[in-house]
Amino acid sequence: MASQEGEQPWNLALAHVATGATISCVVVSVCAAPARTVLGAAIAWRGGADPLGTGFNGDFSMNYANLIPGCKAVQGGVNYLNTACFTPPTAPASLPLATAANPFGCAPLSYTNAPVAAPAGQQYCSNVLGNSGRNKFYGPGLTTVDFSVFKNFPINKISETFNVQFRAEFFNVLNHTNFLSPGFLNTFGQNNSAFDFDGSPLSTALNQTSTASRQIQLGLKLVW
Repeated sequence: MASQEGEQPWNLALAHVATGATISCVVVSVCAAPARTVLGAAIAWRGGADPLGTGFNGDFSMNYANLIPGCKAVQGGVNYLNTACFTPPTAPASLPLATAANPFGCAPLSYTNAPVAAPAGQQYCSNVLGNSGRNKFYGPGLTTVDFSVFKNFPINKISETFNVQFRAEFFNVLNHTNFLSPGFLNTFGQNNSAFDFDGSPLSTALNQTSTASRQIQLGLKLVW
């Protein structure tokens, strides 16, 4: 076994480079998306009788879903929304169908392609508001760490004020994935509609991010 005592050349070089270096770190952590990115019409159903009064009919009208009691609706990750926790809006089975003479009944042929039947004693009604309500759920949080280090190398042979500054900047240095919140009618590929107007299931998997992956930037700056 061989050993050598004393300061190693590479240690001296590293110490010379590190001496006088400036380090900066910026940490951003938001526990939930801000109000403009919350699920405003959370788990909406398109179509029906425009119960929210949007002024649209057909595919661009919206409704809220019914939330199953005790079910964890937000599970995080790519499949952020647990669509198994929701059903289309329901009304008592005793509510008669809507007609010209009685427009306040249950809209006929509501969500005929829903994957599960309405609970016992209930019926699906596209003109009835669901109980999940507005802004009940928040989108994914956001966490990012930016890190930078730079050092000035004086070049006195040129000028007493002449410096070469080396900069190394790391954005989202931990490469943390920050998913974009689900949006209205497949906004930016992010869909908050669990079912279509006829009750057919729709994918709500998240496929967009709100921040870039890790970015590394190196540079030299002349200061005089």
